[in-house]
Parts: sequence; C-alpha cells; structure tokens
Amino acid sequence: MLIKIGAAALIIVVSSCSIFKPKQTASRIALNQLMSEIEALRKKFNVPGASIAIVDNSKIAAVWQFGFANIEKQIPVQEHTLFQACSITKTLTSALVLKILDEKKVSLDSPANLWLRRWKIPEHPYGNEVTIRMLMNHTAGISDPYPDGGKTLISKKAALTEQFLGISPAVNPPLTVLYNPGTKYSYCNGCYAILQMLVEDISGQDYPALVKEKLLEPFGMKDSTFDDTLLDNPRPNIALNYNDNFKPYPPLRKMPIYSTGSLTTTAHDLAIFLRNIGESLKNSTHTLLARQQALAMVEPSFSGTRGLGFFIG
Repeated sequence: MLIKIGAAALIIVVSSCSIFKPKQTASRIALNQLMSEIEALRKKFNVPGASIAIVDNSKIAAVWQFGFANIEKQIPVQEHTLFQACSITKTLTSALVLKILDEKKVSLDSPANLWLRRWKIPEHPYGNEVTIRMLMNHTAGISDPYPDGGKTLISKKAALTEQFLGISPAVNPPLTVLYNPGTKYSYCNGCYAILQMLVEDISGQDYPALVKEKLLEPFGMKDSTFDDTLLDNPRPNIALNYNDNFKPYPPLRKMPIYSTGSLTTTAHDLAIFLRNIGESLKNSTHTLLARQQALAMVEPSFSGTRGLGFFIG
C-alpha cells in the first residue's frame, strides 16, 4: 500500500505480508536498498521532505525521514514531524464508522436518514434511498460540500448543518443527490462529510473526540490531531505545503468537516493504524475492529478497486 500525504511533503507506508527475506541480514540489506531508492526518487521529483514507514506482516519494520519540513528555515523532517493526511483521513473515518455501528447495533444497509438528526439527505427524483454502505463505498451520489477545495477565506467557521444546507457563513451550494444512489462509483467527499454527522448523531459526541477516544488514544497514535490551527503560525514540527516553485501555500480556511481530510499525523502513527488493521484481519477479537469489519474495509464493495475505507491494488 502506497500512501501519499500532503502537497509539500510525502509520507509513504508500505504494507505487505512478507516483503523481506527471513534472514535478518537479508532484510537489513533490502531495507537499506529501499531507503536509497526512495531518497533518489524524492530528489528526482523535487519532493522537499518525506517521512516513510514500512509495515511488514503487521510489524513496523522501519521509519525514515528525508529532506526538509521547512525549506526557508532549513528545518529537517524528524520523527515527530506532522504532515497533513488529506484524504487518508477517510480510512480512519471508515474504521470509526464501523466501530460505532457495531457498538450501537446499526446495520450498514440501513437508510442513513434513519440516523441523521440535525439534517436529512434531501429528497431526490431517483429510486434508491442512500444507505450507510453507499456513503462508505462512494456510490451515494452526494454533491461536493466544498467545490472550491475549501480555499475561499471567510471570517467565521460554519456549523456542519450550515455547510450541508449551503447557508452563510458557508459559501458552497447545498448538498444534493446527483444520481440514483448505489448505481455507480464516484469519489465522494460529500459522502464522508455525511458520515461525520452520522456518527456524531448516533453517539452524541463530536467527530474529533470520537476519533481520539476510539482510535488515537487506545493505539498510541500520540502525534495525530485534528487541530486546524497548526498552519496559522507553524511550529518547527509542521511540514509546510509547497507548490511546484517551492513557495508555501497559504493555510486553507477552517472547515466544520473533519472526516474527509483534516487529520494531521506522522508516518509512524499511520503505521500503527495499519498494523492494527492487519492484526484485526487475523484476530476476530482484536480491539480495533472485529475481523468481519476489517475485511469489509479491504474487500471489494461495488467497485473491484474500492473497499469500505481502502483502495484495493
């Protein structure tokens, strides 16, 4: 599994059942060769900085850092350097949704509107109701809650309901259903935004608190956060986002939607998460997810290349 994080810097996590030879010396040689090849690629493609974690057979085999988190100040990428996870956040959202549904005995195939309290998916002229599974596998046909990519600066953060309704201070159109749900795959930020509201309404807790309680704290993902002020006045442990001319991008406006791409994390923390997914796939009583839930994340759902949380290679 290759995971890219951020526009300025890169985190790659490689996960496989067995990518190294059994002998320790052979494994170390393979790791050193891979590290050299990654550094060569980083320089070839002008990636300012990178943090790499390798997960092998549910064990963290290596964590490496390359280049700079801040070019101007010559701050190197270090073990605890934070990167924006962007849409990898959706994978954690998927795990959280499956965990909450299991705890509350809610079916994946129940209509999402049964559980949404503050807002409902609007009526539409098509035949199918939007189910929770459709939201998770990107087949619900929901419009984009931030078509400008969240770049329009506003003075006040909208509430989640304001974002979905498209009313001030939100600047987006209201969410709508664009096609008959469940009939085709289309990558869907709106779907995962609704999943945030769904788990909040079912549990009575806000999304960042839920992720912290259910995923981050139990598994020791100590560096991961949903603090959206980190880039306002960057600290030394923040990897800046750069354009192709190595100029930092300005911070994006603050959004009420965390579930689609607002995680800030490290390669090591993501490796911890993947290691626990791997353990859940092998152990029916693992504390992250039950085996059937973990399988649902990685097995095809509607599309042969999309599970309920992972792209399938």
